[in-house]
Amino acid sequence: MTKRVLDNHLQFQQSHDHRAEADRQNKDDDLMTEEHELPMVEIFETVEGEGTRAGYLTTFIRLFHCNLRCVWCDTQYSYAPQKPVFYATIDQIVKKVKYLGNPYICLTGGEPLIHGNQAVQLLLALAKLEQIKDIHIETNGAIALQPFVAARNSDILMQQKVRFIMDFKLKGSGEREKMLLENLELLEHQDEIKFVVDVS
Repeated sequence: MTKRVLDNHLQFQQSHDHRAEADRQNKDDDLMTEEHELPMVEIFETVEGEGTRAGYLTTFIRLFHCNLRCVWCDTQYSYAPQKPVFYATIDQIVKKVKYLGNPYICLTGGEPLIHGNQAVQLLLALAKLEQIKDIHIETNGAIALQPFVAARNSDILMQQKVRFIMDFKLKGSGEREKMLLENLELLEHQDEIKFVVDVS
C-alpha cells in the first residue's frame, strides 16, 4: 500500500469513526430524552369496576408495554406489535390528573411497573397531590415487587396512598409459570390479589 493510499485509508477510517461516535452520541441523547417520557395508551375517567374501590369515579392511567401475553387479554392494544398512542412526561400526566379532579387513580396497562424507576417517579408525583386519596396499581404478578414496595415504604405519602392490585395468573392464562411467588410475601394489608377464572 502506497503512502497516499494509506493516508487516504486512515482519513476515511477516522472520518468513519467520528461519524459512528456522533451516531452513538445522538442515540444516547435520544434515550436521555425518552427517559423523561412514558409511552401511553390513554388517560380517562370512569367508574372503577373491580376490587375494594369498585363504584368510585376513578382516573385511569394506562401505560404501554407488557411482559406477558395472556390468552384472554382484553387490552391487546397496550403492547407490541401495537404502538403507543402518545408519549407524556410525568408533569403532563399529573396536569391531566389534576384537571380531571378525581381522588382515586388506577395505574394500569399493559404492565405499568415494567417502566421501573419512571413508574416510581410517577407514583411519587401523584402521591404529592392533595386531591388524591388512593392510587391502586394493577400489576400482573410477573414483575418483582420488591423495589416498588421499598419505594412505597420510603415515602410517607406513598405509604398512605399507594396499593398494589396484583394478578395471579392461573393455568388458563397461558402465563402461570411466570408468576413470581415471592411477591405474595411482600403484599400488605392494603393490597389485593386478583384471580381471573376461566369457566368456559
